Amino acid sequence: MSAGWLEDASKAIAGAARLAIFDKKGLGYFDNSARGFWRSFLAILFIIPLVLYIFLAAQGEGQSGTSAQSGLSYLFEFIFQVIGWFAIVGVVSKYTGRSQFFARYVIVYNWASLLITAVIAVPVILLKFGVIGVDDTAALYFTIYIAALVYEWFFTRLTLETNGTTAFAIVLGGVVFSFAVASLFG
Repeated sequence: MSAGWLEDASKAIAGAARLAIFDKKGLGYFDNSARGFWRSFLAILFIIPLVLYIFLAAQGEGQSGTSAQSGLSYLFEFIFQVIGWFAIVGVVSKYTGRSQFFARYVIVYNWASLLITAVIAVPVILLKFGVIGVDDTAALYFTIYIAALVYEWFFTRLTLETNGTTAFAIVLGGVVFSFAVASLFG
């Protein structure tokens, strides 16, 4: 009998957490089947509300009057970024002879993104409740962002079974792509 989606999600989140502490055994928690690949996209159901909260909270701090239309525009940008990034990594993995590991990369990326987004939401929540100020929020956010890049480098190297330099180039490419998409949607 196959495990339910909630059980798969729990295992994948546990795997993502293990990878976040650089435990290679975390890879064993993911369902690397076709079913696991498609189910990993359901992580977006949890990510979208967090992403929208972070966006709307940030807009509320910087501007008066945030519209639902700007939130939807940001959501579209986020989805475009994810799809575009997977297309780029798909091409890169094919070019570097790692295409057989691409599905595993996507599965881990999806679940790791949930973990990263949840952690990134923490300084925003602390700011909204008045626990920390804007400067502390920015410093904490920047620290989390750097840690997330290191985490992404680690799981990219593992999932694509590639060397550190190639994983670094992929993560750096993701940063550049993210900025390019942000400026495009500007």
